[in-house]
Amino acid sequence: MSTEPGGTGSPRIHAVWTSKVCKRAVDTPDDRIAKMLRLADTLGLPSIISVTWDGSDTELPNTRYMGSIQAITEELWNLYGHHPSLVGFYSSQEGSGTYFANYVREFCRGVKQLNQGLLTMCAPNIDDPLLAGYLSAIDELDIVNYQSPIMTSYRPDNRRLFPNRRAKDVTSLSAGATNVRNKITLSHVEFMGYIENRIADSYLTSYENIFNQFPAVASSYGPDGITFFSYFSCIYANSKKLPIETRQAALGVADGMKAYELIAKEIADRSSHIAVYIPYNDWCIERWTNCITPATDALCKLGISPDIIPFVPPKGEDILPYYPMRTNVEQLDFLLRNKYVLILPDISGMQETDSEMLEAFVRTGGVVIAFGPRIPYGDRFDRTKLWGAEEITPIQANRKFEQLSVFRSPGKRTKQGETFSFDPIISTSWNPSVEKRIAVFPNGSAAVFSNSYQHGRTYVVSLSVRNAVESFPDLVRDLLDEALHTCGVERPFDVYGMKENMDVAMSSRDGNCSIMLANYGPDPSSLKIKPLVLDQKDGYTMTDMKSRHIVSEWTADSSALIDVQVEGNNFVAISLAPRSKISR
Repeated sequence: MSTEPGGTGSPRIHAVWTSKVCKRAVDTPDDRIAKMLRLADTLGLPSIISVTWDGSDTELPNTRYMGSIQAITEELWNLYGHHPSLVGFYSSQEGSGTYFANYVREFCRGVKQLNQGLLTMCAPNIDDPLLAGYLSAIDELDIVNYQSPIMTSYRPDNRRLFPNRRAKDVTSLSAGATNVRNKITLSHVEFMGYIENRIADSYLTSYENIFNQFPAVASSYGPDGITFFSYFSCIYANSKKLPIETRQAALGVADGMKAYELIAKEIADRSSHIAVYIPYNDWCIERWTNCITPATDALCKLGISPDIIPFVPPKGEDILPYYPMRTNVEQLDFLLRNKYVLILPDISGMQETDSEMLEAFVRTGGVVIAFGPRIPYGDRFDRTKLWGAEEITPIQANRKFEQLSVFRSPGKRTKQGETFSFDPIISTSWNPSVEKRIAVFPNGSAAVFSNSYQHGRTYVVSLSVRNAVESFPDLVRDLLDEALHTCGVERPFDVYGMKENMDVAMSSRDGNCSIMLANYGPDPSSLKIKPLVLDQKDGYTMTDMKSRHIVSEWTADSSALIDVQVEGNNFVAISLAPRSKISR
């Protein structure tokens, strides 16, 4: 659809192809879509046509929108299906709640009825984890272009003011759902400016605002590519009116794509095997802002880049508003196969499907770390047996604690008897047996403990992820590494000095380790990194992955820390490779 001035000054919408089903349309066979598809044929570019209802019919009631969409899709396929570049259709209708899933299912089924080989695509706004899971469950949906609304969160009618790194969380949530079903997942960056982010009072934003989104989405494991919103109106259309400002914005896109290529393909192309899990809940969307994002922000400060995996309904139980009642065996197998350590951040209760899956996950070899103060109940598992203790101070008691000591160190960073003090925090406390205790409060009750449950393992930390990371970060690192070791996984680096508006990604393969650190603030940030999996008998070459230049030679040492300076609105990418392998 396109617009043109109307006779009274109001815009008139018309179809840009020779439509017989739309009220207004161009009358030439050499229409805009035909021209673009011929060009795409010549260049070998796969093309997807965006479809909506007939916007030229101002009297069309929305009860007939779906029929209009299907009629337009069929007409477009009949007119242009002979073009080899046309591979599918995309719904331009967006949505941000679970209501959107039923619309997408109907849209995609209509496309597949025309030709099963056609690809289908949608672009939801995601901050509802339940929507991410239900979209992933739609068999007929092939491509999901999840929008991470960072710049649009500054709109005057929104004002949510998301930090740059929230793009990473949204991308991880999206990929965490679609990876279970092996769908094509696209991440998203935005180029517009509102109020304080606006340049020259135009629909354009700065180099920094544009560039910083690229390392954020690239640091997420799982997506297959990236999309731009919206290059034409923000940058191309402004290039003649504001050439200097637009040149800087375009440079942000160019530099951002270089960053994306490097980070996504060479560093964040493997999972950290740590995942924040979001169980089914149809009445508590606040869980995303109250529990999940505070946890991912805290883990980022710890130098951890977790995946985010929401509940995905099993086949046959993916139609809302009916409650799913069975375990999604496909998702259970996915979690076990990928050796995930699942983190539950302050999750209170679980519906049947999740409590059943959680029990089966641990029973068959999985590892779960539950952070408090709310530790999950579930009607498909025995709470005392799964967690390995009874809760003796419930959250409702409002009992505050301000110190704990290490009873058994799970790693090399902390020692038995070491004490951590903090501001008074409301917490639960527990009564596990002596051999399960990891850290205790001054009254002798347990704050951190572990439990062996059949073939798997559980951990309980009675403080929230944020409070635990702020109060005893090295104990949390030791805990994570012990849990990962149970799965046969090792983290490549410790990172010290991370701030909230930063991102991290890391990987190790064939003796080489690499790390990316992004700084979205204006000021430089000084960090220290410690390699964890290097052979101390070998020497290493440190390379700046951006320039491909060797920075220095380095010898592994159990206590060695590497100083890293990250400039404002920039990132660093470093690799360590054994000299013995390079020389060969």
